[in-house]
Amino acid sequence: MTSQKCPLKIYGYEISYNSIGIPEVTLKYKNKGTKIIKAFSVKIYCYNAYNEPLTPFGKSYYAGISDDENLKPNETNDSTWTMNLFDTTKKVKVKIYKVLFSDGTIWKG
Repeated sequence: MTSQKCPLKIYGYEISYNSIGIPEVTLKYKNKGTKIIKAFSVKIYCYNAYNEPLTPFGKSYYAGISDDENLKPNETNDSTWTMNLFDTTKKVKVKIYKVLFSDGTIWKG
């Protein structure tokens, strides 16, 4: 199932640092669709203090998945990823590229 609008909206993020100084990105999101969301995949593009993209080993984004969701329509939640190899992250841009619904259908963007 592919449509123009992503059913999951990122409405904020926070960057914190774990005990060994690795950045952790917490995404805050809301189910804007009509189906229950079971999982989603994101690409987190990281930037340093100079707003330059971080590309460790030629990789331009961090791929994350949240696969323990039960997000009903209009519900909000948050998930955190540790940004290994993206140590100087100060800013991020996020793209949701896949959403799995409880009925087994998949949205791809």
